[in-house]
Parts: sequence; C-alpha cells; structure tokens
Amino acid sequence: MRWFLALMGLIWLAPPLAAQTGFQSVRYEFAVSRGIESPVDVAVTPTGDVAVLDGKAMRVMVFSRDGSLRLGFGDKKQMPKPVALAVAPNGSFAVADDRLKKVLLYSPEGKLSGAFGSSGTGSGQFKKLIDIAYDHFGFIYTSDAGNSRVSRFTPKGVLLASRPLGDLVAGVLSVDRQGRITMLGGSGPGVYRFTMQPGSRMSALRFQDKPSSAGGIYVDSRGDLYLTRSSKHRVVKYDANGGLIASFGSRGKGPGAFSGPTRLAGNDRDEVFVVDTKNRRIQVFNLEDADGEALPIATQGPASARVSSSEQLNDGVTDLTLVASGDQLRLFGASGRVLRKGLETSVLGASGRGAGEFRGPQGVDLLADGRLVVADTGNHRVQLVATGRAATVIGERGKDPGFFSAPEDVAVNSQGMIYVADTGNSRVQIFTDQGIFMHEFGRAGKVKKDARVPLDLFVAPSALVIDANDRVHVLDRGLGRVVTFDPRGQSMGVLDGFTQPADIAVDAQGNLFVADNGCNCVKVFGEDGRLVLRFGGAGEGPGQLHAMSALAVHGGRVLVATGGAKTSIPFALKSKATANILSFDIDLQGSHFAERLSLTHSYFVPIDASPDRRRQYRDLALGEASRQLAAKAGLATDRVRRELQIDSERERDGGEMVLRVSIAAPSEAAPGPTDNVTPAQEPAAEEAEVELAF
Repeated sequence: MRWFLALMGLIWLAPPLAAQTGFQSVRYEFAVSRGIESPVDVAVTPTGDVAVLDGKAMRVMVFSRDGSLRLGFGDKKQMPKPVALAVAPNGSFAVADDRLKKVLLYSPEGKLSGAFGSSGTGSGQFKKLIDIAYDHFGFIYTSDAGNSRVSRFTPKGVLLASRPLGDLVAGVLSVDRQGRITMLGGSGPGVYRFTMQPGSRMSALRFQDKPSSAGGIYVDSRGDLYLTRSSKHRVVKYDANGGLIASFGSRGKGPGAFSGPTRLAGNDRDEVFVVDTKNRRIQVFNLEDADGEALPIATQGPASARVSSSEQLNDGVTDLTLVASGDQLRLFGASGRVLRKGLETSVLGASGRGAGEFRGPQGVDLLADGRLVVADTGNHRVQLVATGRAATVIGERGKDPGFFSAPEDVAVNSQGMIYVADTGNSRVQIFTDQGIFMHEFGRAGKVKKDARVPLDLFVAPSALVIDANDRVHVLDRGLGRVVTFDPRGQSMGVLDGFTQPADIAVDAQGNLFVADNGCNCVKVFGEDGRLVLRFGGAGEGPGQLHAMSALAVHGGRVLVATGGAKTSIPFALKSKATANILSFDIDLQGSHFAERLSLTHSYFVPIDASPDRRRQYRDLALGEASRQLAAKAGLATDRVRRELQIDSERERDGGEMVLRVSIAAPSEAAPGPTDNVTPAQEPAAEEAEVELAF
C-alpha cells in the first residue's frame, strides 16, 4: 500500500474560497425532572413555562424555568390514556386521550373547560389518536392513525376540515405559521408536508441523510425542521432544503445526553425542548445562528526558514499549541502534564485516571474561556480542565457516539466546537464546549490494493487542525494523507503521499504545515495545495529534524518537537523521553493577504408583497447591514455601502430573506497593490541558515 501511495504523489482537490458554514451552535440551558414518572409530550406556554404530559401519572405538570412546579392538573379518571399535549397561543391546554377518543380542553389555570370527539369512523370521531397541535391562530389539528386522516377544529372543537391520507399512516405532526402541516408518516418513517386545502398536493421531504427512528417533529418560525432520533439518542435540525444544520446528543444521563428521546417543542427564542423519555426529564437547549466568517484570499511567493532557538527537555512532547497571546501549550505524554508557558507559567495535570489526571495524553487545544481541551488517550476520554476548577470528563471507552477508543488529538473551531480525532474508532467526533455530542464523520473500512480510497475512510486519524474558515484538516497516520473537510464533515480535498506523518498545523492564511518523519522535514502547502516550502532534514545539526512528535505555528513562527515520535500505542510508553523544541522563523516573501469581513442579515417580506415593495424591503435591509458592518469594521457607513459585496441571497419559508454581505477589511499592515513588499531580512551571523529543498 505504501508504494502505491508514493506513486500517487501529492493530490489536491482545491476547496472553494467561499466560507463554509459550520454547524449551528447549541447550548444546554436547563432540565426539568422533579416528579416526572413517564414523560409523553412537551409544550411551551406563552410565558416560557414548560408543560409536560406524564403518561404514567396521567396528568399535566407545568414547570417554571428554575425547575419548580407551578401548576398540575388531571388524573387517571379525566385522562386514562393521554398521548399528546398542546398549548394554545392564549395559554389554554389541549390533551389528546386515546382511550376516551377525545380531545380534552383546559383553561390556562388547568380547569377542564370542554371536550370533543368520540370513538368511530365518522366526521369528528377518532379511532387511534396520535398527536395534537395548535396553529398560530388557535385552531386545533389532530392526527388519527386509525382513520388515516388529519383534522382541523375550532378552538372549541367544531370540525372545520379533514384530510384523508390514503395508505399513509398518520403520525406526529407540527403546524407552521402558514398553516402547513409537517408530519411523520409511514414505516420509514418519512416526513411529509401538506395543507388542509382541498386538492392540495402532499410532498415527501428529502434530506441529506435518512431520518430513521424519528420520534418527534417540530418546525420553527423560519421553517427549519427538528427531528428526534430515538435509537441514535440525538436531535437533528434541517433547513427547508433538507440540509443538515445541527446534530447533537449521545446516549447517556448527563446534560446534553439522551436515552430514547421522543417528542419535542420549541419557541421563538431559538429554544428547543426535548422529551428525554428514559431519563424521565425534559432538556432545554438554545440554538443560535453563527456569525459570518472572514475569508482569507492569498497569493504565494518564494519562502525561507531559519532556526531562531532550541530548547532541550527531559520529557517527550506529544502536542504543541501556539495561541494568539503568544503563550505555548506543551503536552507531555509520559508524565501526563500540560504546561502553559507565557508571562505566567502554569502546570496542570499528572499521570493517573482521576478527573484532571491523564494517561498518555496526545492532543491539547484551548477554549476561548481559557479551559484546556485534552485528548486523554490512555483513559479513552477527553477532558476540559482549568486552574482551580473541577475537570469536565467527556466520554469513556466504547464505540457509540460520545464514546472513544484512544483519541489522539483535539481542536477547537471559531464557534467553540470541539473536534476529536477518535483514532481507535476511525472517526472524528464533534462536541460543544459543554461536552454535548453533536455529530461524527468518517468511517473505518478496508483499503483495497490499487483502489482509490474514499476520502471519508480513515485507518488511524491521529491529528487534526482547524483553519480560519473552520475547515477541518485531518491527518490519517495509517493512510499517510491529510484530508480536508468542511465543518459538517463533508470532504473537500486531500494531500496524499506522506510516508511517516507525525503532526499538522495551519497558519492564519490557510497554509498547511505537515511534519513528515519519512523525509525528516516539514512541508508547507498553500491553500491551492501547491508545495511552497520544505525545511529540515535528517541529522543532529542546527535546523535538522528527526523523530518529530508535534508541530505548532502562529504568525511567522513554527515550533517543532523532536526526539519523541509517536508510536502506534503512544500511551503504553513507560519511560520519559528526551526531546527538543526547535523554533523556526518562516518568511513567505511576496505574500499579500486580504481579509473580508462578512455579515449575515435576515429580514421579512410579506408573502403577497409586490415586486416594488420587495425591492423597498431589500434596500432597507442593505442599509441596516451596511450600518452593522460599518460598526464592525470601524468605517463610515457611506463607504461601506459603496464597497458592499452581496455574497448570497436566499429565501426561507415564512417570507424570511437572508442576505450575506461582505467588505474588504481595513488593514494598515497589508501592502496595497502598488506598495513595495519589504524583502526578508538576512539571518544574523550567529544563527544557522536552513537549506531549503524547494
């Protein structure tokens, strides 16, 4: 296999320069569980309280956001088999009871105020009630699987219309602001959309991935669709085109973990409420739109490198990170320590199995709040640690989502999402900064001789790094290649042909650095995949590299740790290793990097607006976006309006328009088109010049 990869050489599928949108961020907010025996459904009141239907207690409980019980009503006589709950815009409650074949109506105070329905196949009768929902105007919709139909009633229970579903089995439903019904149906289950208008067409929705084992559905005010995947113990969110926006949750009992989630609900504050059935609780999350990213645009020129310093250590370094403040993070595998070196040097961790202790850790990165993210390889977990605070332990040994097998590296993107190279399971997993599992990508598989290896196939993903556009570069030690993915895990390109790759790093301009022990050198590639620099070489002399174990880059500085190369079982090392950290000054002559500041702005247009009226709304939105960008860039609004570039426009359901606009970011340091670029300085006499192979 190795000779085949060498013959293939370096292959690059150039990623587009346009920014890649990552997963929408998700925050765990709180949970309610007090007194809940068997949660069946959840709804949100107009005041933000959490209403829970308990199938075992046969009652409705309304909780405040602090988890205290504010209201409780119902009993086994009133609702002997409650299956669904809904809350009207005025705060009234409706409960569907399948044994009574009725819909029970309650006042906002929990007083029984009426009921409608009976057993049968006639108009207004029910055979097997599944779900109930209110629309924006207070009309009631019922899903009846026994009669294969969906019906609409007035707030007091007068039948207005019924929609026969034919061979389709009626399931859980959600009604949006336009009165469109989105429903789970069939044995797939499939997701279908229709209205109650006579003769209206029913359409089956398509998704990037098949929404199997869905138990609940919710459509928000923007038309985005949420589904629970009960058997996968997670929640997924799709846009109106079926594109995956978010995926979070894993099997477990902690915050953000689920055990058989079923129904869910939401509100206009981007909150989603999930029935965590077997954990007997309701969990609440907040999902917010991510800010726009800056887009680096670069051209490359000749390059040079020189050694500026060397430091000898008594412990093998398994990872290095350089942060914007100039601090260094050094991870030592044998002793299980993390050293943060800067104005104030601090040491965290020790060898062990407890929280805050590590066994053969292999990767480290830093969250925006100062917490360290450590791949605790030998303990098959990831930890979030900070001085003076209890460590957060994520995962344990296993193959399910949220579990690990000897994870070797971690990286944090601009939104605070944590990416983990789950080496033993041949995949990459994504978590929030609270440790909530969101998504995974990559798969294990057999590599056939002379066959093209799929980009999503991993053998031993051992290192990863995230660039300024949140693209994820994954080094696969087993295949000798680096594959680039967008933030959601879609493959974008590959650099192939490395013989013994040890680590990777990326600078602010998107240049990718690969430490390859096969050539005892570091190779630097531009965004287009072109090799622009190679330095190092075998030996013990100044600037020469051997047994590299870690690599870091920031600005024009590169750190390389040597003398402690990783093995296939790195955490099994018992003795300390001697290591060196070499510092190189890198100069990419002739390079000029222009950055664009971008912004995403939403506005609403009435569905029946005329073309002239739509243009007026658009002009007002562009003016507001210009003002926001001007404040962000520190420029005059008039100038921003003149230089504004519209990157994309799209329309969501409900009349929402989404604009993405950008301008060139002001930079006094960047040379203009006619400015002279200062040539690289010659190294001082006492510093050793490194010979460049390219």
